[in-house]
Amino acid sequence: MDENINPVLWTSRATKDLKKITFFYIDIYGKQKARAIATSIKKTVEILETTQSNLTAIGMIDESFTHLKREYRKIVDHHCKIRGCKLNSV
Repeated sequence: MDENINPVLWTSRATKDLKKITFFYIDIYGKQKARAIATSIKKTVEILETTQSNLTAIGMIDESFTHLKREYRKIVDHHCKIRGCKLNSV
């Protein structure tokens, strides 16, 4: 089954933040739970890559970025805000 993928581009800051989040949760819950939380966050991001998902349907407008030209939306997973916008129209 062919499924169109809209790749999510991770910024270097996002990658570093995920690593910091993982280490933070290791201190609190241990390695196994921290790994599960990081995996959950990555799976939430993967939802945005499929054509069946529509960021406007699953994300809330991120009020912090209303002054910019693009509409930024957010999803929260494990107290972590995942923020994104559509870069190009198809």
